[in-house]
Amino acid sequence: FRSNDPFFNLQNALIQNTLTASSSYRIGGEYRFDKWSFRGGYRFEESPFRDTTFMSDLTGYSFGLGYGIDNVKIDLSYATAQQDRSEALYGTGLTTPTNIDQRQDVYTLSVGFFF
Repeated sequence: FRSNDPFFNLQNALIQNTLTASSSYRIGGEYRFDKWSFRGGYRFEESPFRDTTFMSDLTGYSFGLGYGIDNVKIDLSYATAQQDRSEALYGTGLTTPTNIDQRQDVYTLSVGFFF
């Protein structure tokens, strides 16, 4: 926030003391053999919080398998990501934060038609 208002200065200090720069990295590849394709990838996202107990870094993996028949392609993929975080239950009167171990698994089956 840009202003000489003390409220905005306080908000800027709060943001600067709470958050930090973060980056996201992804790498992956595909190998094709005849009508088959094999894919894999890795991702890493840094936590935007200085205190990583509030939200940890996110890590994830993905795998895929594809098969092409004439003008039809069938793909099956799996992706997973894991991140730990701590959240307070606002408005409940409880002061102890809860620890959440979040894991997301996604399975996808797709069929593509090429004309």
